[in-house]
Amino acid sequence: MGVKEERVDKKDYLRILKSETIPSDSPVIFSNNGFYNVAKLYSEDSLNSEYVKEAFEYAIRPNKDHDYISAASPFKYSILKNETKIRGLSLLHPRSQRLYCDFFKEHSASVLYYCSRSKFSLRKPSRVASYYKPKIDDNSNSLGVSSFFSIEGIDRVHKFYESKEFAILESKFNVFTTADVANCFNSIYTHTIPWATHGKSYNKKYITHKSLFANLFDQRMQRSNNNETNGVPIGNEISRIFSEILFQKIDLNIEDKLLAIDLVWGKHYQIYRYVDDYFIFSINREMMAKCLGAVTECLHDFNFALNQSKTQTLERPFSSKIACTAVETKEYLGDFDKAMFDLVKEDGGDSYLLIKKVYKPLGMVNRFIAKIRSICLTNEGTYKNISSLIIGSIKRKVALLEQGIEKSKEKPNPINNIIVLIEIAFFFYNANPQSSTSRTLCGIILKCSDVVEKYAPDDVTFFRSVVIEKINLIFGGITNAEIENNSKDFLPFEKLNILLSTHNFNFSEKFDEEHIFKLIEGKSLNYFDLISLLFYTKGDVEYSKLIQFLESEALKISKRNVDIKNCSEKCHLVLDLLSCPFVSKGTKLKLLRNFPFYNAMSKDPIKKLKALVEFQSVTWFVDWSNFDLGEIIMNKELIRGY
Repeated sequence: MGVKEERVDKKDYLRILKSETIPSDSPVIFSNNGFYNVAKLYSEDSLNSEYVKEAFEYAIRPNKDHDYISAASPFKYSILKNETKIRGLSLLHPRSQRLYCDFFKEHSASVLYYCSRSKFSLRKPSRVASYYKPKIDDNSNSLGVSSFFSIEGIDRVHKFYESKEFAILESKFNVFTTADVANCFNSIYTHTIPWATHGKSYNKKYITHKSLFANLFDQRMQRSNNNETNGVPIGNEISRIFSEILFQKIDLNIEDKLLAIDLVWGKHYQIYRYVDDYFIFSINREMMAKCLGAVTECLHDFNFALNQSKTQTLERPFSSKIACTAVETKEYLGDFDKAMFDLVKEDGGDSYLLIKKVYKPLGMVNRFIAKIRSICLTNEGTYKNISSLIIGSIKRKVALLEQGIEKSKEKPNPINNIIVLIEIAFFFYNANPQSSTSRTLCGIILKCSDVVEKYAPDDVTFFRSVVIEKINLIFGGITNAEIENNSKDFLPFEKLNILLSTHNFNFSEKFDEEHIFKLIEGKSLNYFDLISLLFYTKGDVEYSKLIQFLESEALKISKRNVDIKNCSEKCHLVLDLLSCPFVSKGTKLKLLRNFPFYNAMSKDPIKKLKALVEFQSVTWFVDWSNFDLGEIIMNKELIRGY
């Protein structure tokens, strides 16, 4: 039975806030759900907290247009792109995000038009969403999340390779080239957006027409990035839409250029594009050279260039070494399932897994790793090519594990099966640490912990000791990405995501205060680090010195000589810590100094207390009242942004 779609309010333009940040590119505890709720209450004139409302009007929704559209600095942070590279991302100021809501309310039709012109695009906004399909049942406390726009096309590039369309293209064309744009978002020149919508000559003539859609979009993008025209903030839905409009025009130019030399799309060649990755099919290498030339030239017109080191041309069969590695890995994962589980099919067509008894879990782990190693060596692949695939497979196996135990009459002890899955998941995470897989690994640990507590209570301490040992190894080592980028003071939030999976362990079983101080020694702590570590403590008295230290680090950010309405990191941090129940009163009063209303209450203890109570009753970006991390992760997985 299919999952029932649920209707959403198409006129609720504030829904943009829910999917503005990419879930995998932020800590597991971070989301815009609380921010959306506050913005919604304010828009309905239902935000009854006096001081929260004043703070919102000062930092996020000023009444004066000049203040509302003034420049703001995004919070710039880094994630682990893979085992050797760090990727810089940006978290837009809440005011910038709120401003984009108004922009898309007025100009969503223009966005959809300019994103609909190219036949090349494999992923693009297609309409304002009116339905979403939830991933979890209605009994959950989840906020149903969907993007403001319905997104047409695939959500993962591997789905293109596995599609029927790709097989048809392989039967039709002899040559296939993959190419991607180098430093795509950093290369964007914001003034090119009018070129994409009206052409260069039109833009020069009407450059002063600030009401034009493209000129407004250009201005909003600059304002959200501290008035920069070179590059756009990376890691948000708005920038992806901005880039899609540019690439749609580039696609049209490519098609026109090839048509001018009598090359027709669908006959002599076909080109597809997934965000900034190009897939080019042609009859022969001569035509492929012409196609690549057209792509290169048209990209150059918009200040883009292909990454030559990643451009690869194949003749049939269109299968790369990476693809072969993935195919063989999938086949082996199927065989591995048979070694760990019995698949039982019911008369109604449903199926479930019964766990097989595992006698030597570490032996099974070693055989699994040896087989994957052999597959990689045979195909000249690497672990990074298939680590996400394996960790995703482990996640699905863990999800089915409890169901299989419930179906079994004997209720077998699953501890050895759990240890096998945990060991494999940690091994392949370490082989290719990424922000997305850190969230998946966190979810795996949480689910395994639930299963062990329920079905193997005598093994809980053993299971937790294994997890703590593995996390110790992660923190004790340094990734190649940290070495390559000379980032000794960089604390990857991916590590903190995994640490958070143990936050509900007994105090004697988790990292104590002294241990955490060693983990963060010499690190430069930012907003994401501070909220993650505070969440881990849960306000427990055993972490009192750590909490005090984290508060002092937060105050350093709060005291920066920049206004809260212009600094994203300060704004996010101040609002979250004011709502945190275990941040001290003294620290919160110092945080309140970022708002003009503090001067009027500075000598009135009753007003101060009222403000603190109001702020603590509001959730912004971290829900300090919900320590069910499994539910928090499921809610993040509901977000289907662009």
